[in-house]
Amino acid sequence: MSDHNKVHQIILERLKAAKGAFAIDRLFSAWSDTRNLRENGGCSDENLAIAEHYLYARYYVADNGFTGWAYMQALITGYEGIKMFGGKGLLPETGKCKVTPFDPKAALWALDGTDDGLSDYRKGSKSAVELKPPKLRS
Repeated sequence: MSDHNKVHQIILERLKAAKGAFAIDRLFSAWSDTRNLRENGGCSDENLAIAEHYLYARYYVADNGFTGWAYMQALITGYEGIKMFGGKGLLPETGKCKVTPFDPKAALWALDGTDDGLSDYRKGSKSAVELKPPKLRS
């Protein structure tokens, strides 16, 4: 079962360790490092999967702006909806890890990632702006 505090901590650690001159580079670094952790021994860690999905959504929207926000919102809603209604087997695996089971917390974190990514985009994600940490869900 996922834990909001653990997800939040993973995201904070990955953002702190991220490398790059520009915000978009640091977001990519945080996401790709988290994905690598998952792919190399962390497949069964639901908190790590949720953190990866948050960071990917944030990175994608920070890079693609308003169109990326709309696309990612639809993608997350559809992806989580398929899992919620028992269609997990229909979803493609994108690496070594199996598709995680439905968890409403995963959808909330991913959607937060889109909102935080849009905020990053508006502030100038392709510049050296500071990345704000995500809010802690309760």
